[in-house]
Parts: sequence; C-alpha cells; structure tokens
Amino acid sequence: MSIHVRSILFLVSTLISCGASAVSIVIDADDFLDDSVLTNSCKYATLSTSDGGDVYASPISSSAANGNNTLAIGHKVFGSSKANEWFMEPSLEVTFKAKTTRFSILIAELYFDAGPGSEPLEVRVFDELGNFLSSLATDDNTRVTLGEIEPGIPEHGYWAYWKLEYSAASIGKIVLGGDSEPTTFDRLEFDCIETQVPEPSAAILLLIAATGLSIRLLPTIKNTGYARQRSIHTKAPIPTS
Repeated sequence: MSIHVRSILFLVSTLISCGASAVSIVIDADDFLDDSVLTNSCKYATLSTSDGGDVYASPISSSAANGNNTLAIGHKVFGSSKANEWFMEPSLEVTFKAKTTRFSILIAELYFDAGPGSEPLEVRVFDELGNFLSSLATDDNTRVTLGEIEPGIPEHGYWAYWKLEYSAASIGKIVLGGDSEPTTFDRLEFDCIETQVPEPSAAILLLIAATGLSIRLLPTIKNTGYARQRSIHTKAPIPTS
C-alpha cells in the first residue's frame, strides 16, 4: 500500500475514532439536595427499584450508626422512598447506558439489624444482553466498622459498611438486595466508554483534508501506475547486425 493511500486511511480512521473516551462517574447522594430524585440524574446510568420506582437522595437520622461517624456514607443515601433507607423489597437496580467496565458501591448497616451485618447481601451482575456474569456478597474481609457495638450485643458487624467492586469487559446491569431486611446503599462509582459524535467543524475539516489529499495525489497515483504499466509492456529493441 502506497504512503498516499495510508495517509488517506489514517485521516478516515481518525475521524471515526476521535469520538470515544473513557469516563469515570460517581453518583453520591450527598451531592444532591434532600429527597432529590436520582433515577435519571446521570446520563450514563439509570437508578430504579425493581418494580420501576424512583430512587431518592434520602437523609439519614442522627441515630444512624448508633450516633457514630458514618465516614464515606455521609449524611444521605439511596432511598426507595423519601426520607427513608432502602426498604426490604424491592431491589435496587442500576442499568448502565454506556459500555461499563467497572463499578463499586457502598452497602451499609446504619441501624440495628437493618443490613448485611448478620447475613450477607447479594449483588447480581449482568452483561449488556442480560446474561448473568457474577454474584458478589458482603463479608468480613470488606467491612469497615463505624463505631463500638453496644454492650451485650454480639459482634455481627452492626454499624458498618462494605465496598463491593467488580470489573468485566462489559457490564449492563446490577441488582442489589431485595432481601428479608432493609439495608443502605450509597456512592455508586463506575467507569464507562463514551462514544461521542465529533463536533461538526472537526468532522468537516477532516473530511475536507481527506478529500483534498486524495484529489491532490490522484495525478501522482495515476502517473505512477501508467509508468509501471509502460515499463512492463515496453520491450527493448532487438539489435540488428
């Protein structure tokens, strides 16, 4: 392939690929006003309940974590209703609108026996086509304690939070909870690939450049081809004695 053709192909490939970029997103309830609807707060993901309800930035009460510092959880969490932590049912569903390769989320037990402290909470992960990828669960290895356990209460991880993370080539949806007791979800982070349509001005400039280069090099390509054909078909004269 000649250098002229490679130049044109490079310009075309640049035009096609210039719209893709990696994006890191954080959806934290503390970044929103009390009881704000988070369902469509981000263009890269939709947060909803499994029965199609909205998700809210719900403020927690002063009794959360037995009054201890809630650290990364902050003062607002994902709620299945206003001013309330997540109900026992339905589940929290996150549907990603762009190709997502990694996510993490905080899961907490801010109130006595209201979370995964005594029994693991499951997070189910699916790809873009709805195929099951993996199941994650809270355990003692990922727990961060938020304060002392009340005297006489056995150690089950009350007033703690967990950070669950997962990576894959393409993640389409995650489903959290829906268990027999309420719990707390907060701070969803994920990495996705955004495909953008190039700005019209940039696209036009690249197309003009590719077209101009092809027109400019066309005589050269033609002459080169003609010269090659002539050298092949022209025979040297036969010497005469």
